[in-house]
Amino acid sequence: MITATAAQGVASPYLDFYGRESISPVSQDISDLDRHFQRREALYRHLGIVPALIAGRSVVEFGPGSGHNACYTSALGPSRYVLVDGNPRGIEETRALLARHARGGLKHEIVPSLIEDFRTADRFDLVLCEAVLSAQPDAPGLARHVAGFAKPGGVIVITCMDSVSFLPESLRRVLATALLDPAASTDQTATSLVGAFAPHLRTLKGMSRSHKDWVLDSMLFPYRGRLFSIADAIAALDVGCDVYGASPSFLTDWRWYKDIHGEARRYNEVALSGFWRNLHNHLDYRCEFAPRAELENQKLLVLCDLVFDLEEHYRHTRAPETLAEIVVQSRTIARLVRSFSPSTADALEEFGEVVGAGITSTAVAGMRRFGPWFGRGQQYLSLIRK
Repeated sequence: MITATAAQGVASPYLDFYGRESISPVSQDISDLDRHFQRREALYRHLGIVPALIAGRSVVEFGPGSGHNACYTSALGPSRYVLVDGNPRGIEETRALLARHARGGLKHEIVPSLIEDFRTADRFDLVLCEAVLSAQPDAPGLARHVAGFAKPGGVIVITCMDSVSFLPESLRRVLATALLDPAASTDQTATSLVGAFAPHLRTLKGMSRSHKDWVLDSMLFPYRGRLFSIADAIAALDVGCDVYGASPSFLTDWRWYKDIHGEARRYNEVALSGFWRNLHNHLDYRCEFAPRAELENQKLLVLCDLVFDLEEHYRHTRAPETLAEIVVQSRTIARLVRSFSPSTADALEEFGEVVGAGITSTAVAGMRRFGPWFGRGQQYLSLIRK
């Protein structure tokens, strides 16, 4: 039996913001449904999930947003599909979308609930939790709660984010804060910022969200505390789960399969090493770099963590000295990465130039080196419940 407490929109940063503004800024353009399904299929392949692993199986999805991704999962023919969300606007949109696009006559069980309040004795073959864990007050605890609904041998899919992959957005949020009119409504602010950032977003060929939703979710959402990296996820779930797949796919294991048994299995240790050796690849989605020393990437993370924290402070204070320190740190990162990614370093330098000249919507829209720079903002991780 499923039990839950109706969500009040106060326990989660996402629900607090979405509920206050009565929004669900995660809609996608699925007018070409086949293309949307092919994208989801590509993601699932990276994660080791082929259609036969879902057909006839049980699925629970936490935080389905407006249901766009659920349309694909539903089309694979699970025997049972439970969707848990605490955002009334998102639930309404999910119901409508599944009624319009879901295939096969599956009856979906939509549960209005905070994720942390969801309870059931049932266990599922597949547990999905996308774009939820970062910025939560207790992301490790929430990740363990979600993973606990997988059957032994079942698969859990979560998303992770770190300050390296988020660095371009951290700096865009600095620019957005400088452009804000405190007297304007959230809707007016979002519309204004679309004008500044639309030239950046038009460089993303795979962009499937509206520009306004992106602004609401990436520029105006009040991130608090820490992000939730792949390293954080492995540490949180190490006792009960083994890493299975990832997207982008960074996992490489050259061990002979006959040697992988008993204490030598070490799936999570291998994955963690792969994360640290490839963390710099999160910095710029346009580039693919060879692995580098773990220590060097740990230094990069420290600097990006500092920028993330400074951005949050600047958003609350608009202090000129904080803005100046962000420029200093961005230039330090530029020097660090120039040896392996000159285009990323050039983008970072242009950020400092625009800040120095005075941040205006026209200047932001016209950023030629910074504009096309985006990180691999969100990474997917699949794990097998032990």
